[in-house]
Amino acid sequence: MKNVVIILISILSLIGCDQFKYSPYQIDRDSKYKDLNEKNIAKIQTSNSDTTKIIVLGDSQRFYAHTQDLIDKINDLPDHAVDFVVHTGDLVDFGIQKEYYGIHEILQTIKFPYVAVVGNHDMIGNGTVIFERMYGELDFSFNVNGNKFIYINTNSREYQFDDHHPSIDWLDEELRDTNGYNQAIIVSHVAPHHSDFNKELEDEFVETLEQYGKTLLYINGHNHDYHFEDVYDNGLMFLNTFSTSHEKTVLVKIWNGGFKHEIID
Repeated sequence: MKNVVIILISILSLIGCDQFKYSPYQIDRDSKYKDLNEKNIAKIQTSNSDTTKIIVLGDSQRFYAHTQDLIDKINDLPDHAVDFVVHTGDLVDFGIQKEYYGIHEILQTIKFPYVAVVGNHDMIGNGTVIFERMYGELDFSFNVNGNKFIYINTNSREYQFDDHHPSIDWLDEELRDTNGYNQAIIVSHVAPHHSDFNKELEDEFVETLEQYGKTLLYINGHNHDYHFEDVYDNGLMFLNTFSTSHEKTVLVKIWNGGFKHEIID
C-alpha cells in the first residue's frame, strides 16, 4: 500500500509541475480544412483568352504580417489581372497544424484562388500528413487554357536523397501525353540545381523536362529571393520567386509559345 501511495504522489507532483503537455506536433484527427488545392483549382476561371495570368509567391513561413501586407497589394490589382496564385511552398516553418491553419486563414483572403506545392519546411514533424489532409496530393497537375501546370515534390533532403524523390517516372508520365496540353509549366519548391535536390537525379530530371519539347517555364521558391536565369543553357528559364518577407511578388503572363513577367513591388 505504501508503494501505491508513493506512486500516486509522484504522478500528482508531475501534474502539478505541468509536466504533461500536448506536443505542438499533435494533429487533429479531422482537419477543418480539406482538399484546398482541388477546391481552388475548381475556382480558376478558364476563358477564351490566349493569355493565362498568374501571381507567384512563396516561403510565407512565419512572415504573417508581411504576407498580409503583400496580399493587400495583390488585392488592389483588377479582377481580370490574375487568374490564380501559385504558392511555391514553405507555407509554414515547423510543420505544425496551428501554423497551417494560421497561414491558410491569411492566404484565403487573396481574392484569387491559390494553389500550393509542398516545401521542405512543410514536411517537418507531422507536416507532410497535415499538408496532404489540407491540400491534397504532393504531386499533381491541372490544365488552364491549354497550359499544364505540373506541381512536383522535389524536397529530396527530406527523404535522405533516396531514388524516388522527386518522382521522375511520374513527371515523365505527365509530360508524355503531349496531345493533352500545349505547354507545361513546372512548379516545385526546390529547383534541380539546388543542393537540397538529389544530385544523382538532377541530370535525368532535367533531361525529362526537355524530352518532349513542351516545358515552357520552371517556377520554384526556397531561396527567398528573385532569380530568373537559363541555368542549363538549354533555353529553359527558371524563375525563383521572393519570399513574402520581401512584400514583393511576380506576375507572369503566359500565352501559347511564350511568356513574360514583371515584379509587383
